[in-house]
Amino acid sequence: MARTELRALWRSTTFDLRLTPLPGLLDMTEDQRQAHYRRVVGEIQAKAEADNKEKGRTPMTVEAILAQDPHSKPATTDRSPAPFVHATDDSTEQEFRVAYRAFVDAFRAGALRLRERQREIRNMFPLWAFPPQLPFNETA
Repeated sequence: MARTELRALWRSTTFDLRLTPLPGLLDMTEDQRQAHYRRVVGEIQAKAEADNKEKGRTPMTVEAILAQDPHSKPATTDRSPAPFVHATDDSTEQEFRVAYRAFVDAFRAGALRLRERQREIRNMFPLWAFPPQLPFNETA
């Protein structure tokens, strides 16, 4: 099927969706849920307005958003290195770094022992033969 045929099919196809309330809002009536959603959205909007006012910026209008070319590249991008690990706080990141360093050290020590035994293993098998695969180490 060609891409244009697929687009035409998707435009002409309807799907039935069954929307259900969030589990934490099941005990509310429809009106109570709508009031809850309005309050949450209002809080989000108020926080965004306060953040924008604090930072001295204005949000884009609908017209400005629609006027953008979706295929154009941004004028500038932030090019910063990726973090070592995504952590909620510095202590969690530090714990991960310590654990990762211990893993790397243990791996390198194991690789060194394996290289040292490589000559012994090589002498156990005839020339041009491939030794069997080493067993996989599982945690106890």
